[in-house]
Amino acid sequence: MAIKRDDRIHGNNVAESLSKMLGQMQWERDRLALWLELATGETREEALDNVRSDFRERYSKSYL
Repeated sequence: MAIKRDDRIHGNNVAESLSKMLGQMQWERDRLALWLELATGETREEALDNVRSDFRERYSKSYL
């Protein structure tokens, strides 16, 4: 029995929760990037690159 494409997330409580968490993290990341852009004068891309570099330095890898 094939799983319908829309059933992969919807109807799967764990997948739905993870999807919502990821969406919130993306929104918060964008807000933080905007705040950093305004506070430091860096562009949004520079601020995000710096944050990602800091993560890689701290944890020795990136999941993105």
